[in-house]
Amino acid sequence: MHLQIIFVYRYTRIVRKFSLTFLLALIITLFSTTTVFAAVTWEETQPGGDTIKSWASSAMSSDGEIMIVGNQDGGIYISTNGGGSWTDTDPGIFPPDNYNWYTLAMSSNGQTILAGTYSDRVFLTTDGGDNWSETQPAGDIGANWITSSMSSDGEVMLASIEDVGVYMTTDGGDNWSETQPAGDVDSSWYTAISSSGETMLAGQGSGRLYRSTNTGGAWSEIQPAGATNKAWTVVAMSSDGEVMLVGESNGRLYLSTDGGDNWSETQPAGDTDKFWTFSSMSSDGQAILTGNSQRLYFSSNGGDAWSETRPASDTNMLWQIGKISPDAQVLLAGVYDGRLYLGSNLPPTPNSTSSSGGSAPAQSCTDAMPMNSPDLFSVTPQGLSTVINFVPVSGSNSSYAISYGFDTNADLFATSFNYSGTDVMSYSVNYLFPGTWYFKIRGQNGCMPGEWSGVKSVRIL
Repeated sequence: MHLQIIFVYRYTRIVRKFSLTFLLALIITLFSTTTVFAAVTWEETQPGGDTIKSWASSAMSSDGEIMIVGNQDGGIYISTNGGGSWTDTDPGIFPPDNYNWYTLAMSSNGQTILAGTYSDRVFLTTDGGDNWSETQPAGDIGANWITSSMSSDGEVMLASIEDVGVYMTTDGGDNWSETQPAGDVDSSWYTAISSSGETMLAGQGSGRLYRSTNTGGAWSEIQPAGATNKAWTVVAMSSDGEVMLVGESNGRLYLSTDGGDNWSETQPAGDTDKFWTFSSMSSDGQAILTGNSQRLYFSSNGGDAWSETRPASDTNMLWQIGKISPDAQVLLAGVYDGRLYLGSNLPPTPNSTSSSGGSAPAQSCTDAMPMNSPDLFSVTPQGLSTVINFVPVSGSNSSYAISYGFDTNADLFATSFNYSGTDVMSYSVNYLFPGTWYFKIRGQNGCMPGEWSGVKSVRIL
């Protein structure tokens, strides 16, 4: 289990409605209209208007503010405000909407972007998409560009052609040369690069996995699944190249925490083979987003535990693309022949309230105080999560605050959510590390806080 000294916790709200019979039986039914599952809160974003698109590629700056997405039906869209709005960018080819934008890579500041098409060329911008120029990794030919990756400064790049090979530049795209992880063989390569560009990972679409620790100068085979050929189509890496995740097109996921020396199988979807389509991780390798032909999965502890996350509700979809920002706060996921979704993964703020009751309201507050405290009747562990079940307060109430910590004061951290119903409710606090946690909850009506409930504890294993 990976423990972090800096405590970062993620929350999700799951509001549920009970009938009296279900309450007595503690059988919970979901009724919330908020699309919030697992560790991430999702909302739909519309780069091309309210239309279905076949999203094929994506890239993101280090702070998550600059994003670029491409689709197979033509069109590249850039956002400079974290997905709040999008503009269609034209790399300068005519007509741009006829191209399949299959691969994208971006520098940490979002200014250098590499865009490759399936069946044509590769284009480069160094000013965030304002101006583009054609770059020629394989010479003056059209090709099926399937993957690309880039160092944080945009100087080191890898780009590969389906059934041909992988090409490298170390001067920001001015000069390219072919690199041969497996010797002079025609292969489809899927790649990842560390922040410095020194560590590279390259997986064959039908073969083996290779690593370079000297910016492509030399490659060595590494074997997550033993000495067998696999269809490696998913590769991801932490900023320092120590944490690696690789996946098969129809099989399993494998994780390494020592730069590829040792591997272990990880199972986000249980003990079944899946068609894994992408994976992306935070700079420290602790937060990982991965998808397959049906579902999305998220881990906040380096792959030790996984939870399914559902931007588009409980339906099977082909999740073709996904990105997570280096600080793990911003996520992006797109469906083939579907929609694009933006994820938020914000940490809580420290709790400034006392354990004896609510903070004193402002002197100008005239809102009525909630009539009673919530009845916190159970806290139930679910893996690295805790589900808090409670009976809401009576009378006027607009929101709830949950306070929790490592002792009976339960006042180290806090989160809140808006809700004013009267039915039994449930709230899930996710991704807690093992140990004993204490929780309490109170109502709040506008600016007027209510009284805290009693404290309950739970043991996370």
